[in-house]
Amino acid sequence: MFDVETTGLEVRTARILSLGFRLHVDGNWQNFIIFTERCSHRSIRPVTTPWDAIHQALQPLRRPSMILVGHNITFDLLMLQREWVVYRGETRDTLAMLRLDDQDRTFSAETVGRRYLRAPQGLEWSSYKLKTVAYHLLGIAPKFTPSPNMDLVPYAEHAIYLAHDLYTTHKIHDYLWQGLSASLRRHYVKVQSPLTSLLCDLRWVGTAGDREFIRTECDRLDELMSAISERHQVNHGFGLLDKKDEDIRKLLFYTYKLPHRRHSRKKSSISSEAIANLLNRTANPVIQASLLLIAAFREAHSLRLRLGGYLKNLHADNRFHSQFDNRQASGRISSSAPNLQQIAKRKTIFKGDSLEAVFSSRNLVIPSLGCVLIAADVAQADVRVLGHEIDRTTETTQQHFRRLQSERFQRLPRAARLWKAKDNFLNMNWCGTAAPPLVEFDPNALSPLVQNFLNTEGDFYSVVASQVTGRTITKSDPERSVWKTILLAQINSETPTGLAVRLKCTKDEARSLVDKFFAAYPDIASWVALQQQQIALTGETYTWGGRRRRNTPHYWMVSQKRIRLLLTYKNGPRRWRYWFDVTPIRPTQRYLTCFIYRVWNISDENGDKPAKLIYDQNRGRLGTKPYRHLDETERFLLPYRNIPWSNIRRVQRLDRQHQPIEMARYEGFDTTCRSLVNSIMQGGTVDMVTQMMLRCRSICLQFEARLLINIHDELVYEVPQAHLLGFITAMQQSLAVPLGPEWRIPLVMEFKMGPSFGQLQEIP
Repeated sequence: MFDVETTGLEVRTARILSLGFRLHVDGNWQNFIIFTERCSHRSIRPVTTPWDAIHQALQPLRRPSMILVGHNITFDLLMLQREWVVYRGETRDTLAMLRLDDQDRTFSAETVGRRYLRAPQGLEWSSYKLKTVAYHLLGIAPKFTPSPNMDLVPYAEHAIYLAHDLYTTHKIHDYLWQGLSASLRRHYVKVQSPLTSLLCDLRWVGTAGDREFIRTECDRLDELMSAISERHQVNHGFGLLDKKDEDIRKLLFYTYKLPHRRHSRKKSSISSEAIANLLNRTANPVIQASLLLIAAFREAHSLRLRLGGYLKNLHADNRFHSQFDNRQASGRISSSAPNLQQIAKRKTIFKGDSLEAVFSSRNLVIPSLGCVLIAADVAQADVRVLGHEIDRTTETTQQHFRRLQSERFQRLPRAARLWKAKDNFLNMNWCGTAAPPLVEFDPNALSPLVQNFLNTEGDFYSVVASQVTGRTITKSDPERSVWKTILLAQINSETPTGLAVRLKCTKDEARSLVDKFFAAYPDIASWVALQQQQIALTGETYTWGGRRRRNTPHYWMVSQKRIRLLLTYKNGPRRWRYWFDVTPIRPTQRYLTCFIYRVWNISDENGDKPAKLIYDQNRGRLGTKPYRHLDETERFLLPYRNIPWSNIRRVQRLDRQHQPIEMARYEGFDTTCRSLVNSIMQGGTVDMVTQMMLRCRSICLQFEARLLINIHDELVYEVPQAHLLGFITAMQQSLAVPLGPEWRIPLVMEFKMGPSFGQLQEIP
């Protein structure tokens, strides 16, 4: 077990104060702490160690058999690397292990959806922090940092704090490693562990940046903003430079009286896109001219801020040392400080005006001297993963449903017994509409999507558009982009509303286009329905690489013996809120059939009265006041009820005494399905690209090339000009090899080359 204490959290400026190791020696676990000469407290000075001696002490880290365990170990390895100690052995990052098992924790308190109801103050929200994880999973009392200036902390406090972190990391590792399945352990050793050192290399090597280009672009943007502001001052009597956002809002919504959010906590957006949308809300040509100027100014201002941020993050060696992490729920690698994955593409500001200006921000990324940038990406990566998933599915819809239902009832025998007893509580007078039949998936039928990939002739999206329309569509035909958008919308689980906005049509027209697409590709529609059925019964999906993606509140509702649900109903101006104490029996795609023990009403006319018990299984209905959902008979009589997913707002996990332990926010079945189905394709692409990055490390060593950036399915390298042909040939051969024995979908690699990131041109 390994941990370091540093002077800060920024790798480029922080320094190591102490190094802690927890080793298994002579049958016992022992802690070893090395204090560096940077510790200033007088109680530590007599026991500090020079760096020459520390380097000698760390020689065992060069052994290939060493396994190094830490929490967020990438930071610790980078700090070691900064002191010229490079570790290349196997790592086990307890943070990464926890992300494999639980993706619903967050790093930000503002977006957190789960809360621990018995945790002390400061630890109640779920996160991946070491202290929080240790308390929630193992009940280990936290020991917080003694001081923000660790170099001034006395020997005893410093040593005890570091030893506590080592002990905590040890216990979390044992708990998580034993909890991982055999397949996830193999995945961790083969993929996650080598990925840790690769992410360290990405940050350590960095990416070259053009400082003069950034300064020149910033100056051009300053001149453009000054010109726009001056014109607005002359024409409308209001300069835009040095104005605060609130001043712009007053001009738009109070002086111009344009429509905006009223009685809302969120302020109306004044981004360039939002202001451009206001053009359709007024017929006054003077106001329209003003809006055009303000929108252009805001667009230039936004780009100026982003370029200024890149300039601040360009280090003295003229390289960006961006932090790369795989913290996203899908497993995607993200970039920060600065974000090299979201550099603005080529942008034209104030198009059609005399002030029109073109900015190519991506040109700020350049190769090292004597090198060229090479970008390699998989054509239609997410769609190919979808084709592979359809191709490897072997069960029909009914077989899939029966297997999942049987497995669930085997795990939850009480739910199975309650389901068998449901006939005693059926409402014989119920005449509701039956649920729509499931779309049947036939694994033996030919998949049009798979056949498109196996037949590699022609442009893929043109073939798709031709099959849907029944006409020959060429690559230059504008209708090709329409059907490409619709196909990618299915990959990204986009709603008809969002698709209508992108296609600039009505929602009904968007639905009609989607129906027409599914008529040509029924395999996609039936496979998505199959996954929705699995989500309803398990709350989980899996990528082809074996990584699980779970929605925690839905998983509780289908896996726990007993839970509590917060339900809300709206009846006119009145809103009803109930807590239901239930045993989940049978989930479907429309509702959750439950056995109800107790119900509390937590809403009245004013919404300020305490919770009131209104139903108890043993006592029946309490009181005479009518309550929605208790008095409506629906299909089942009490204590059985069908609870629609759309009414569930919170889910509480209970202990053995049926008292709440943890609470999670539920966003509805539709949102859950969109997220989990999308994670199969996007997460599958992550598995694909991660394997490619690891597979190509030997090629980079052979040709002296370096990986700089990963942007979803695109890999950007810098390659010496003398090795261009050999590198591209070796890469093409390596990346075109199937990813596994089940893979029948061919992978098509596309290569681009250029002197900067913004000037990449496709290589024939």
